[in-house]
Amino acid sequence: DGIFSQLCGAGLANLKDGYEEVTKKDHVGVKSGKNQHLLFENGLILFAFDPTVKREGTFFDASFVPPSRLHELCEGISRIVDINGAWCEIKLSGMDGKRVEELPPIGTSSMGYSMFGDEEAAFQRLLIPMTYDVLAEWLNYCVGRFERIFSK
Repeated sequence: DGIFSQLCGAGLANLKDGYEEVTKKDHVGVKSGKNQHLLFENGLILFAFDPTVKREGTFFDASFVPPSRLHELCEGISRIVDINGAWCEIKLSGMDGKRVEELPPIGTSSMGYSMFGDEEAAFQRLLIPMTYDVLAEWLNYCVGRFERIFSK
């Protein structure tokens, strides 16, 4: 309950979705909707989120990964994790037919898609010290690269 409350407080989970505990041989954690927070016995902490935003009455929202949402998720993680340094990875996968752009205005009735493109991209970096400013600078770099890769 404590971990789920922290996730909800940081904007990383929705209280309405509830949660289920995950207990495996080498990790434990919490799953809420399409989001997961897992703690491995070797010290690895894994956060896996669906970065799409859904609005009422829109069809194309699932085709967009808003940069502002990526920033929200990473900032939420930085509020929960209290460490001095870490090897960090940010990865977008399952991006076939998706763009890293802010959501279009409500009422958009058509869009163009690239027929071929990347389905995933990832960036890793050792962050020591792992301060909010260092994380924010790296995140701005990553989001900019994601925008160039997935906005064709």
